[in-house]
Amino acid sequence: MSSHVARHSTSREVVARARALRTTYRRRMFATRVSSFAVGFAVASAGSFYVIREDIRKNHQTLADECRDLVARVRALEAKVK
Repeated sequence: MSSHVARHSTSREVVARARALRTTYRRRMFATRVSSFAVGFAVASAGSFYVIREDIRKNHQTLADECRDLVARVRALEAKVK
């Protein structure tokens, strides 16, 4: 009978294993959630960066065109004055 008892775990061991598995599962789920959040944050950041970069390029081009026009107007006025 003692060999039969030695093969099976006690109820305390079973409970301890179940708690350990539950803790491991929770840690894995937490790690999964954190990594999913990090990936989502990175993708959103990349998308935002792209959109903002395009807005800056468009605004820069607009300002460059306006400056070019202003330079042409100033040169024309200076030519009339001379």
